[in-house]
Amino acid sequence: MPNPWAPSESAATLFAERSWLQGALLSNIFYGMQFVLFGICLDILSRQLNNTNLKRHMMLIVFLVVVFILSTLFMFSSAVFTERAFIDDRDFPGGPNGYETEMFEIPVDELGNAVFMIGQWVMDLLLVWRCMVIYGTCSKAVQRLVTTLIWLLWLASLALGIVYLIQSRKSSLFSAANFTLASACMSLAINIVVTVLIAGRLLLFRRRIKNVLGSKHVTQYANIAAVLIESASMYTCFLLVFVVTLSVNNPVVNVFTQCVGQVQTVSSFLIIYRIASGSGWTARTGTDILTQADTDAIDLKNLSPMRFRGTDFSTAHESTTIGSNRDLNKSGMLVSKEVLHDQMSNSNV
Repeated sequence: MPNPWAPSESAATLFAERSWLQGALLSNIFYGMQFVLFGICLDILSRQLNNTNLKRHMMLIVFLVVVFILSTLFMFSSAVFTERAFIDDRDFPGGPNGYETEMFEIPVDELGNAVFMIGQWVMDLLLVWRCMVIYGTCSKAVQRLVTTLIWLLWLASLALGIVYLIQSRKSSLFSAANFTLASACMSLAINIVVTVLIAGRLLLFRRRIKNVLGSKHVTQYANIAAVLIESASMYTCFLLVFVVTLSVNNPVVNVFTQCVGQVQTVSSFLIIYRIASGSGWTARTGTDILTQADTDAIDLKNLSPMRFRGTDFSTAHESTTIGSNRDLNKSGMLVSKEVLHDQMSNSNV
């Protein structure tokens, strides 16, 4: 039976309004996640402050605070605009969907557009920095190539973002779809490139460590979770869906429009959390892991003479020796602690 209380709007209009409202509600979930991550990261970084890490930790704290303020302002703008469209000005011609399309010039909507774009630039800078850190141990030529590529992409994203902000003062997000799509595509480009570069580097490191030292040395720096978080792949996938739905003018884009900024913030805060907790990649990570792996092996030349079942192995004249120090120096033989422990246990039988 037809609903007598249904509004006299088309099915397409109602679907667009539903997707807009659902996106606004979904963005609250992501905002709650970033609120928790913000508190955790700020607490860890504050407690770890000392003279050795003061500069880096203060920069991370400033980044956290700035991004959180921008995200909060965006949530405020989105909430006020949604409230006006669905409650205060519900009789606007075309309903909330028409209000969204036509009332782009009100200050609260311009505020949302501005803080969204500024936040996107700042958080893309975080990815640029992480990419430079992870490639910091590569050759100078590779470093220059990677650095030049990602900075050019970021500058292009900055330029298109400025054009988008100028155009958004004259028309809505969907009326200026060409500028919106161009800006979103450039942001997607930089995120895809950085995601591939970071994930590729970490996976290559993971494979090399596993082949040379064994799977037990594949640490938290190169596991699957680390690759996904460090490369911000969650945001990249979310942004890809946003760009596709925007390009085909699908009303589902309303959901992603409300959430894409919050998802980027969550991804950025997860990276900061890994850095704060000591699990994030640093310029010394590769060297430190290899050094740690080396400490798990013991050079036989440093072993004291051993006596098995009453037999003295201290001299080559009395019995068969394990090998002279000179021979060991040449061969570079290493025995793991586990093997040595088994040998020592057996010798005590």
